[in-house]
Amino acid sequence: APTPSPTPSPTRGPPSAPTPPPTPEPTPAPTPPMCNRKCDYCKAACVAFECENRRHVCEHACQLHFVPIKRIMGKFCQHGACDVSGAAVRLGAERLQHRCFGRDFYCSELCAVFPSEGWLMGMRCRDRCESNFDAIEASWGDYCKYGLCKLTIK
Repeated sequence: APTPSPTPSPTRGPPSAPTPPPTPEPTPAPTPPMCNRKCDYCKAACVAFECENRRHVCEHACQLHFVPIKRIMGKFCQHGACDVSGAAVRLGAERLQHRCFGRDFYCSELCAVFPSEGWLMGMRCRDRCESNFDAIEASWGDYCKYGLCKLTIK
């Protein structure tokens, strides 16, 4: 008679407690709103002015005169910008309740901030500003959305 094969070891029954659900991933801390420092706004303006090897002089002058520049950016946030035809084209202009201003207006205002900076004075400043206004407008759009960073000292 054949020998019976050994019986397999008994299997365990179902676990007594249900398997706990996986631990959820930790919720990341909210990202603080983006903001720029005045030097960032000045750098963007001076790049648009094509100051090249005099850019550090332009950025320094911009930071010295930042209060009136900030007023111009605030006006841009309030009124937006118009294209040549006078149609409001930027910064959610459909919601603007005031008339918008063209790049010639903003460039004239901006270039007037640098009266003692002969290297950036007059038509050269306005021409460069107007021809590169899209870059200035993008930077000012960030100002309208995010504002100016506040320094926090701990």
